Formats: sequence, structure tokens, C-alpha cells
Amino acid sequence: MGEENRHWLTHWEQYPSLTAVAEDNLFFVPPSLIQRPTPRLMEGAQILCEKLDMARQKRGRH
Repeated sequence: MGEENRHWLTHWEQYPSLTAVAEDNLFFVPPSLIQRPTPRLMEGAQILCEKLDMARQKRGRH
């Protein structure tokens, strides 16, 4: 996919009934940080956790 290929996110926008789409909770995490069991996995996990926290905060506003 490439590190900066965020284009795949737009594919999901065709499903507005999905909660993640409706609440703008589609996030990109660079694949090299989460697809291989290397020390960089911790960096990817941190980014993923931050994105999940962002989604949780949005959820609390509704």
C-alpha cells in the first residue's frame, strides 16, 4: 500500500451508515508500524491507541 497511501480510506466513505464513517473515525496508521513484529510495532500501537482515544472522545460528545 505504501506508507502514505491514505486513498483506501476514501473507499469506506461510500458506507455512511457505518458508525466509523458517520462519526469521521477513519484513521490511517502507517502499515510498516503495525504489520511486522519489529520494535517499531510499539510506535504503531501507540498511534493506534491515540486514534482509538480520539474516537472515544468524539463518542462522548453525542
